[in-house]
Amino acid sequence: MLQQPAIVESESPLSKEKIRVTVSPEGVQEVSPAGAVMSIVVIDTDRAELSTATDIQMNFCCNVHFFACRTEVEQWAANSRHKMSGCRISKIL
Repeated sequence: MLQQPAIVESESPLSKEKIRVTVSPEGVQEVSPAGAVMSIVVIDTDRAELSTATDIQMNFCCNVHFFACRTEVEQWAANSRHKMSGCRISKIL
């Protein structure tokens, strides 16, 4: 999309640890910490309202976060009203 490297930084909503991802047009170049995980929301399209950009943002985008490790995303998911999972960032982007 940008055709150049980019750095994405985000803070884990649980530990407040900084997650840093370096990406390029070829894919993920570096992730710190190495075991960082991104939450993935599983939406029931038969029940969720997804007809507007705001609906999509509220049901999906607002629930995708970076976490320092899988244990954190599991703790976050246990307290979420959404079904979610976690995947290592290096496998997603």
